[in-house]
Amino acid sequence: MKILITGGNGRLGKLLKEKFIESSYFVDTPTRLQVDWSSAVQSNAAIQGGRYSLIVGCAAYTDVAKAQIERAKCHTDTYATALNTAKAAKVHGVPFVYISTDYVIPILRGEGGGFYAHSKYRAEQAGMREDGRI
Repeated sequence: MKILITGGNGRLGKLLKEKFIESSYFVDTPTRLQVDWSSAVQSNAAIQGGRYSLIVGCAAYTDVAKAQIERAKCHTDTYATALNTAKAAKVHGVPFVYISTDYVIPILRGEGGGFYAHSKYRAEQAGMREDGRI
């Protein structure tokens, strides 16, 4: 089984990669310089030639405090990345799983949340619209 992890060089991605490799899976973790997952064209090209059995979406904006200030970057790195990866996965028939955060729980309860939480929630919704799993 060949698994693609977006954001595979981040904290969570590295842990997942290690666990998948321990279970004898081949894991691909292209860097941000190799693939801009917020780009539909680059996401599609990376997935098209990969022959992946599974895509795990970990790529996202990670500075919760700065998200209120860097809204555009947070939106691009989180929502656009999840959306474009999920769309490309669907086009190529590859299951997509998006790893979210507990920051969305207050939103699910109707209690609000900051910009970071809302961008993660929108990313979840984008993944599910494209038949992905959270």
